[in-house]
Amino acid sequence: NFYRLNKFIFTVLAKLAGFALYMIYFTFALSHETGNEQANCLIVGTLIGSVIFAINFIPPTYKKKFERAEIGKKISLVLNNIICLTIVIIGCIAIVAINLNSYKKLRGLIGIVSFILISVFFSVKVSKIKWKQIVWSLIFQFVLYVVMLRIEFGRQIFELISDGMVDFLNHANAGSEFVFGEKYTNHPFALQVLPMILFVSVVFSILYAVNVMQPFVIFFGHIFSIFFNTTLYESMCIVSNIFLGMSEAPLIVKPYLEFMTDSELNLIFTAGFATVSGSIMGAYIMYGASPAHLLSASVMSVFGAITISKILYPEISNFDEQQQDEQNDEQHDDSNVRNDNNASIKSETRTKSVLEAITDGASTAMKIMTGIVANLLAFIPLLALLNTILTWFGERVGVANFTVQTICYYIFWPISYIIGVEQLECGIVGELIGVKIFLNELVAYQELSVYGILSERSIVIATYALCGFSNISAIGIQMATFNVLIPGRKIKNLIVRSMIAGNLVCFLTACIAGI
Repeated sequence: NFYRLNKFIFTVLAKLAGFALYMIYFTFALSHETGNEQANCLIVGTLIGSVIFAINFIPPTYKKKFERAEIGKKISLVLNNIICLTIVIIGCIAIVAINLNSYKKLRGLIGIVSFILISVFFSVKVSKIKWKQIVWSLIFQFVLYVVMLRIEFGRQIFELISDGMVDFLNHANAGSEFVFGEKYTNHPFALQVLPMILFVSVVFSILYAVNVMQPFVIFFGHIFSIFFNTTLYESMCIVSNIFLGMSEAPLIVKPYLEFMTDSELNLIFTAGFATVSGSIMGAYIMYGASPAHLLSASVMSVFGAITISKILYPEISNFDEQQQDEQNDEQHDDSNVRNDNNASIKSETRTKSVLEAITDGASTAMKIMTGIVANLLAFIPLLALLNTILTWFGERVGVANFTVQTICYYIFWPISYIIGVEQLECGIVGELIGVKIFLNELVAYQELSVYGILSERSIVIATYALCGFSNISAIGIQMATFNVLIPGRKIKNLIVRSMIAGNLVCFLTACIAGI
């Protein structure tokens, strides 16, 4: 009874004692070794952990205000114009530094305008598009490209982060080796990629159970949403797509998915289609793709996803941010109203034990993995059958090797041209884009390595255009994943639309890389 009555005090004291013990370890660690990569990682990790630890001690009243974006909006109102002007100036300087005098680079600008106009044409409601949000995301794409690829220090930081994430994901290989033996690498998808999904699912389930992810989501989600006016949880999910795949990233905000609007889900889907996971990048690098360009493409595509997604499907909910501010007090307790506040309140992971979290995480991942395998076994054979049929009909009229890829050679030629590819090589890059869409990007990168005659410029632009999971088989993967995470939601049309949006994002990023 004494413990139950004073449980809060005991919990606080235990946390403080644990933090004090860690700080003692941290001090000894720095006195033992400083100045190398491991020490720097320890410092960064300690800073992030300290922020999360401090957030746990914020009074609930202030937490609710922060979750409702009241603090973020006040900061945004004061700093928005100053920061926006600063970034516009930086973006203009970057464009001038890159030099736009070349016609090839001018084609990249034409491509950017073209893809934005295409998105506007197919938008569900043009009048709801927030153009400041679109401009901000475009500016950030330009600035990030310069910082990550033109400034050595920035490139080193992003490579360090990417290496750390890949190392984390590679821990899943320990389980694969134990269960399947040393030759598990002979079957990379079944025995490496799928176990990785299981591993990530369990880890994030544990992090939610011990209340680590909640403050992390709130803190970093708001920092991102201040700049781009996106909601808390979609911000965190799309940022995680830089390193995690389309199946793993949604697990970070799993408890909140059912409360999201179609516009928010569309952004999450689009970001998943437009990026690649850190664990898959190694396979692309094996085929000769540049690690720096792959990392840059994945980061830039997150902001490109905001640009395209929020044009194609702007927030048209009756309970958007402005109306939530006015009606929040009277609707906060209404369980039928969707908003970010009740999402955090309804998070059921806070009451789970670690063992329950491990079981639930594994169970969720197994359902996702089963759906992924089933859909891949359906889509890829259908494409092979279609190619056989097309080849047969082509041979009847004297056309050999007439396949889907052949059709793509001509269909995607204009796209290759406006993203800045060398004119004589547009057909080849167009075929690679078709391979990526109808098969997958891994096969496309494999074929890219075969075309050794391509110019350096075309290879770089193709690397950006192919860097995304936006292919037909991925539609099945997304459906399988979200049918488990949010059963009952009608998402089929939304996912198909998002796959097309993901390709537009990749093309947009390629245009920027070609300028």
